[in-house]
Amino acid sequence: MCGILGCFSFSQPIEDLQPALRRGLDNISHRGPDGSGEMIRGQVYLGHRRLSIIDLTEAASQPLKSRTAEASIIYN
Repeated sequence: MCGILGCFSFSQPIEDLQPALRRGLDNISHRGPDGSGEMIRGQVYLGHRRLSIIDLTEAASQPLKSRTAEASIIYN
């Protein structure tokens, strides 16, 4: 099962929290040892640790973005 980490910051810029968020993502590396991805947009951070079971290609890397890159999603 993959690992998912998300954060919405009301008071601090996400960039200031990014080192701590990356440590949090590293802490769940056992949930997804095959890769990781992250996205920052405004006050939102999405992090993903990947466990490759079905799709082993990079096309399945997350976060997934819409064609216009206006929307992103992480899921298991």
